[in-house]
Amino acid sequence: MRTTDPLRTATEIAARTPFVAGLITADSALRHERYRGPGVGGERFMEVARAIAIRRGTRRVRRVAEFADGNAESAGETWTRAALEHLGAPPPELQVDVLDGRVWVARVDFCWPARKIIVEFDGEKKYRAALRAPERTVEDVVIEEKKREDRLREAGWAIVRVVWGDLREPDRLRRKLRRVCLIA
Repeated sequence: MRTTDPLRTATEIAARTPFVAGLITADSALRHERYRGPGVGGERFMEVARAIAIRRGTRRVRRVAEFADGNAESAGETWTRAALEHLGAPPPELQVDVLDGRVWVARVDFCWPARKIIVEFDGEKKYRAALRAPERTVEDVVIEEKKREDRLREAGWAIVRVVWGDLREPDRLRRKLRRVCLIA
C-alpha cells in the first residue's frame, strides 16, 4: 500500500480543509516528527507545499504552518488552542511543568505564568486511559485529578477546565475565560 509521510499528509489536509481540521493534523504530524514549539516545523510545511506544487490552499497551509505546535498532545488541546486564539487570548505556553518554589506540582496543558492562569482540556480519554491498570477505579482517577487541581490552586493558580462542549459553544468558553480575566 502506498502512503505519504506525516508532514506531506498534514500539508495536503491543511490545503483542503477548514483551519482547525488542518491544524489538528499538523500538530499531530509535528509531534510525530519531534518538532516542538510554536512555529517550529512550519517552514517544513511550506517546503512540502512547494515540493508537491500545492496551488490551491497555500494561504491555509501557511496559516496552519505558522500556528502549528508539536507540543499539543491531542486533538482537543489543538482545538482549544485555536479557540483561545479566536477569542483573543494571548498565546499560551504548552505542556508546562508548574513549580511551587522548587517543588514540582503538575504538568499542565496551557499556561500563562505571569498571570498564574492554567487552562486544561478535559477529554474523557485522560480518565479512561488511567483505568487500564486493573487496580485503579474511576473514583481513584477522579480523586487524583482533584488533588492535583487542589495543589495548583494552593500554589496560587487559577484553573479553567475546557470540555468538548465548550469548544462547540464558544460563548460558554468565552465566559470561562472572562472569569479569570484572560480575555476582555
